[in-house]
Amino acid sequence: MIEQFKSQFEYIIIDVPPTLSIFTNNAILASDYVSLVLQTQKQAYTSVLKNSTVYVSA
Repeated sequence: MIEQFKSQFEYIIIDVPPTLSIFTNNAILASDYVSLVLQTQKQAYTSVLKNSTVYVSA
């Protein structure tokens, strides 16, 4: 679905809820680049590191 808009826009920003869900999975898989904003707490950082291996290996 996003392919039809790529030629019309330079950037497409997809905002999803701050949870790992099907929305997050679909947004990451549809994206060429990902920017993650997270809290400056150790738990948030370690959670991102643990879950990012799923997307890097996909």
